Amino acid sequence: MSNVKLFVILAAASLLVIFTIQNAAEIEVNLFFWSITTRRAFLVFGVLVIGILIGWIFHSISAHRKDQAAPRSGSTEPGAVEPMRDDRRV
Repeated sequence: MSNVKLFVILAAASLLVIFTIQNAAEIEVNLFFWSITTRRAFLVFGVLVIGILIGWIFHSISAHRKDQAAPRSGSTEPGAVEPMRDDRRV
C-alpha cells in the first residue's frame, strides 16, 4: 500500500509542476477600481482555495442547522415515553 501512496503523491506533484510551468504567464486581473498582476497558476490556485472555503462554510452551516432541527432523544422528565415511529415506506 505504501508504494501506491508514493506513486499517487509523485503523480500529483508532477502534474502540479507541469501545470505551474505551463501557466507561468503573468496576467492582470481587474475588479472595479482594483487591479493586480499575478501569475495565472497563482490565480487558479487562489480561486480553488476560495471555492473550497466557501463550500466548507456552507456545509458547516447546513450541518449545524440539521443538528439544531433534529429532535433530541431521551427526555429529562421521569416516566416520559417517546412516541413510536413507523419508518416503513409504502
